[in-house]
Amino acid sequence: MWVSKTALTRRITRIRGYPRTDGWFTPEGSSQALRIGRDCFPSRQDAAADADHRRAQKIERLRIQLAKLEELLHAD
Repeated sequence: MWVSKTALTRRITRIRGYPRTDGWFTPEGSSQALRIGRDCFPSRQDAAADADHRRAQKIERLRIQLAKLEELLHAD
């Protein structure tokens, strides 16, 4: 599985583990599960697409925050 959950702070990583029948994936040596299709993906391409989407959302949120701060700077 390819993990895109941490794509904002790290790279997309490949992990081994055990898929469950309820849509979750448990990595080897971990007790925390990842949601298949949200946090991890079976293909690198799907994980990359999700990582790009997450990064684009983060950039948009930062642009909004920057605009608000610039507005406050010019308000004084």
